[in-house]
Amino acid sequence: MRRAVVRPTAVRKVTRKVTGLVAAATVLALAGVLPATAGAGLVATAPTTALVVQGTTTALTGMGVTGAAAEDTLAVTVATSRGTVQVDTVSTGVALAYNNLASGASVSFTGKPAQVNAALATTTLTAPAGSQGQSATVTVTAYQQQAGIVFGPATGHFYEFVPAAKIGWDTARTAAAGRDFLERPGYLVTITSSAENAIVTSRIPQAKNVWIGAKATGPVGGYAREWRWDTGPEAGTVIARCTQLLGVCDFAPGGSYGNWASGEPNNQDDASGGEWVAVTNWNSFDGLWNDLAASNTTDITGYVVEYGDAEPFVGIATASSTIAIAGLPGSPTGVSATTGPEQATVSFTAPASDGGAAVTSYTVTASPGGASTTCASSPCAVTGLTAWTSYTFTVTATNAVGAGAASAPSAAVTVEPIPYPPSYPYGPWGQPMVGQPFTEQVTATGFPAPTFAVTAGALPAGLVLAADGTISGTPTTPGPWSAQITATNTEGSTASPVSGHVGQAPTAITGSIGTLPLGTAASLELDADGYPVPTWSVTAGALPEGLALAAADGAITGTPTAVGPYSVTVRATNAYGAIATTLTGWVSSPPELIAGTTPQLLAGVPASVTYTVDGYPPPTFAVTAGALPSGMTLSSAGVLSGTPSAVGPWSATITATNDRGSVDRTIGGHVGDPPSAVSGALSGLVWGTPVTALVSATGYPAPTFAVTAGALPAGLDLDPVTGAITGTPTSADAYSVTITASNAHGARSTTLTGAVAPIRPTAPTGLLATSGDGEAALTFQVPASDGGAPVTGYQVRVGDGPWQALTTTRDGATATGTVFGLVNGDTVDVAVRAVNAAGPSPASGTATVTPVAPPPMPVAAPTGIAGVSSVTLTWDASTERDVSGYTVTSDGRVVCEVPAGTTTCLVGAVAGEAVTFQVVTHSRWGDSAPSASSVPVVPSAPPVPPAPPTAAPATLTTTDGPLSSVVSGQTITVLGTGFVPFSTAVVVVYSEPRVLGTALTDEDGAFSLTVTVPTDLAPGEHTFVALGTDPSGAPYAMRLPVTLPAAATAVADTGAGAAGPLALTALILALGGVVLLRASRGGPRRSSVA
Repeated sequence: MRRAVVRPTAVRKVTRKVTGLVAAATVLALAGVLPATAGAGLVATAPTTALVVQGTTTALTGMGVTGAAAEDTLAVTVATSRGTVQVDTVSTGVALAYNNLASGASVSFTGKPAQVNAALATTTLTAPAGSQGQSATVTVTAYQQQAGIVFGPATGHFYEFVPAAKIGWDTARTAAAGRDFLERPGYLVTITSSAENAIVTSRIPQAKNVWIGAKATGPVGGYAREWRWDTGPEAGTVIARCTQLLGVCDFAPGGSYGNWASGEPNNQDDASGGEWVAVTNWNSFDGLWNDLAASNTTDITGYVVEYGDAEPFVGIATASSTIAIAGLPGSPTGVSATTGPEQATVSFTAPASDGGAAVTSYTVTASPGGASTTCASSPCAVTGLTAWTSYTFTVTATNAVGAGAASAPSAAVTVEPIPYPPSYPYGPWGQPMVGQPFTEQVTATGFPAPTFAVTAGALPAGLVLAADGTISGTPTTPGPWSAQITATNTEGSTASPVSGHVGQAPTAITGSIGTLPLGTAASLELDADGYPVPTWSVTAGALPEGLALAAADGAITGTPTAVGPYSVTVRATNAYGAIATTLTGWVSSPPELIAGTTPQLLAGVPASVTYTVDGYPPPTFAVTAGALPSGMTLSSAGVLSGTPSAVGPWSATITATNDRGSVDRTIGGHVGDPPSAVSGALSGLVWGTPVTALVSATGYPAPTFAVTAGALPAGLDLDPVTGAITGTPTSADAYSVTITASNAHGARSTTLTGAVAPIRPTAPTGLLATSGDGEAALTFQVPASDGGAPVTGYQVRVGDGPWQALTTTRDGATATGTVFGLVNGDTVDVAVRAVNAAGPSPASGTATVTPVAPPPMPVAAPTGIAGVSSVTLTWDASTERDVSGYTVTSDGRVVCEVPAGTTTCLVGAVAGEAVTFQVVTHSRWGDSAPSASSVPVVPSAPPVPPAPPTAAPATLTTTDGPLSSVVSGQTITVLGTGFVPFSTAVVVVYSEPRVLGTALTDEDGAFSLTVTVPTDLAPGEHTFVALGTDPSGAPYAMRLPVTLPAAATAVADTGAGAAGPLALTALILALGGVVLLRASRGGPRRSSVA
């Protein structure tokens, strides 16, 4: 990596010795190293805990540190080779070391002895899951705390960051070798593992941009560069080998641990001769290494010293112990069982793994039931089992951690009972049925198994009992039965009474209903076989209304209340079956009422209606008086149908008859005729002209007239009786109207179409015109009459020109529009007229108007280019009409005015001050608003030449006129002219140029400036010169030659010119004294670099 080369700063060696926890140091005042507090005889005690369980957290006991005074501050580290230790730092009051956590592979903390021991008493160890059978070594390290010293549990070494800004690598190496801790010499840190790199990265405060002990050499052994550790016990160990001298290392084989940043080491060639040493934590605490030139100290903050080698430290107390990590034992194998009376003996093989701790017992568990027993080894006896139950058995092993997983279950075995007498016989006792095979099983407990026999009563006919308790056979007789069954074995006998009945389903129904007269009481009986006696129900159809079926005995009773046929299914049911039969017939009655609506008959139109009548059987119809209309007939089923052939009234009597009686009804009405086609027309309608017209149609009854679609022209009406159309049209629109003639039997329509002719509208009134830019806004009142047709638009005429369409908007009776294309400044007369379908209206009265244009828009912001006491401005020309010129302003002051064709000007300005400008555009129609301001520019001051410009005119004068001589210290007022207005002018006196003052010119380019002749000006010829810029932007000067007589030098050496250097010298000396005093009084620093 390329770094800026800086010169190394001076380094002062610091030696640090701490022996037996008694510090002896030779320390320069600025190094800031404090001696350690006294303390010796520290003793650390390792944990006494012998066993922990994998995957769990265990409190460690026995740890402590003794031998320290109560006021001592101890630094303690607890570390484990496996798992995680955790310390309670909150309640115990200890302080975690820099960037330490209270939990991890190691925990470092500081505190008084009482606090430290309290914290050690809270220490826990969490063993990783799956680590059973392994062990963890827990180490306690304690020493008297030393500020800045960090212990690395991963290496057993100590580390220290020495702040030394801008120190070189070689100087840091020498300084590190001159330091020691606990009688072990220091050296630039050598990082040989990721664990050690983590110490340097995250455990040492402020160690950023620090030197480490890596150094490259080359060529060596065929490698252009070979990085090695240069200090300490690892000196000479190869870190990396690079085959090329320059560029990123290719890391040839043969290296060791390294943590180089991406693209490092790269040995960027620079003025230092290459990058051959290394730093870490470059600009961040990331632990990445970079190569750097040994003399490149720009960003270096110091170096890291490592203490530790093959020799032991003096004054460190260390103790460790190895703790076994145990887990649950494995599962036993080969589980088998043998049975005895209500017990089993279970054998098994011990598990292959005891989990890291000896098995102390085995537990055998039976399934089902969960009965268990514990034993020291195989076999185990399990008692209290249930006879005749099939069991499997599992075995678990237990050690100091707990019980392991259960074994695979054994093969199932069935446990025998202890002999006992029979229980009472019992069985499900199914229902025997006549003619159906029957099998039943009688059971009883007892051991040995009992035999069965009928010892009283009898089983149903057709059934027998076997000795094993099986009842079988086919019952032959329905009815109740009872018996006693006895169970017997070698231990005794018991008897149970049993009873029941033999069932039989119904098989036949007898009885019927027949034909029933309406209103006559009925009493009938149905019968069916089966046992138990069946009950009755209706399962489909229905009995005649008024009759009911008795469920208990099948009796049908009641009085029919409705005529008509019936069909009913009845069923006989008992517990074992059912049988059904369907009964049919009807209930009869005489006719009583003829129903039906007689239709309205029309001549020539077919018609049909059906009359109905009650009574059963169904009656027949006939005409028994009067007559039907010609063309109509009545069927025996009551259907009146046909096509009437003549109009007029009619009346007839019809009769309905069956075998129980008859009934009459008179029907009648008239034959009608619908209206004929409608005739008539409307023609020649004109808006405002009266109309008389007629429409007509025939039919019976006489039809009436109505508008049924569309509408008559506005102003016309239709007489509904006569069909006359009268009135005066009030709107000139197209029309379409449907007129319908109708009576009770129909309607006919005709549609009349046409249009009412309009007339022209009246003229608009009240015309007003308002001027605009090349246009005029018009306002007028719409015509009082539109002539019967809507006004479709308006036209405008300018002067004697043609009529043109005018676009308008309307608000009530007021219309507005705009006429375009007018010439600004020309006065014209305008008139408007309305147009409808009949043509244009008369013209309105005229209005006079003169259009005008708006002021121009501003131009874009001008662009300024700073010059000497001046600014050159440019801007884009205005595109507006009738532009007459431009005015440039600055801070509200007019600085430039130009005609329309010019878009640039040069203006004077104050040198060294930012200035902005705006442009106003002028036209015939007014002035624009100012443009946006230009970007600020800063003009430069007039340059002062080393010699007076001899070509400049000698026109510089004073308020006393031209002077030929002056005296030292004289005050004169210089007058200059010919400069660009409002610009800076500089007044200089020569021979050697000396600026006497600056002035701002006025609007005429002139200035007046009072100056003083310098008191140290040498006698002789001199020239006063005014320097600036002329109105064209060119450099401009004026001269005033003068003579300074010798008598004018009396005070030349007593002015401010001599005091300045002396005062500056005195100030430097004073500040130097302060600086030196500060340096001599600087506080102690630990760095060895001044």
